[in-house]
Amino acid sequence: MAQIDYTHWDMLTHLFSNRYRVVFVALVLASTLCAGLWVVRFALTGEFYRFFLNWNLFLAWVPLGFALLARHTRNQVGFALFGLAWLLFFPNAPYLITDLVHLRAFEPTLRYWYDLMMFMTFIWTGFLLGFVSLYVMQRRVTEMLGHVAGWGFALLSLGLGAFGVYLGRFQRYNSWDVLTQPWDLFLDIYQRVRHPFAHMQTYGISLLLAAFLIGMYVTMYAIAHLPRERRET
Repeated sequence: MAQIDYTHWDMLTHLFSNRYRVVFVALVLASTLCAGLWVVRFALTGEFYRFFLNWNLFLAWVPLGFALLARHTRNQVGFALFGLAWLLFFPNAPYLITDLVHLRAFEPTLRYWYDLMMFMTFIWTGFLLGFVSLYVMQRRVTEMLGHVAGWGFALLSLGLGAFGVYLGRFQRYNSWDVLTQPWDLFLDIYQRVRHPFAHMQTYGISLLLAAFLIGMYVTMYAIAHLPRERRET
């Protein structure tokens, strides 16, 4: 069983220290804003509109938890187990962008624009959660194997995450289906790998989403690593 090194790191202390505290608080506030927008809409209209957005946002938090556990395990076996769990749940974060299909057709009304902003807030928060979890995993891999391996891991994860989003939206699989119906999932993936030209939509959508995710992640990574301005003395 994977063990977590609590002797040099305490999870709550680590989350609420230095830059981790700022990031964690920002993510909590963003998630609170998402829930608040949904509650306000429900209060004003009485419609139980798209409650699944809250559930999908909760699932977007799961990979961040696994990433933190993976980063602070004592041994490589523990890292591999938590890392695999992270990879299985990672697509749940960018998956939120596909919820736009539930947005009603354009109407020049306040309700439409409110719904659009609500959807975009959920989507943006989901991306942030996913990218932060990926950053945590990338740093760990970089520490173990170097920068090239770290970026290789990040790009591969984004590609697999995009494919996972496709499986979730179009094939209606969930992360836990690896345990509940592994054979069906394996056969579905195998058929798409074996007959790529018969599943062009799978590859087209997955590659398009992968390019989008990679572009966003690289941009956010660059912004996060901008040199800090020195204060004038």
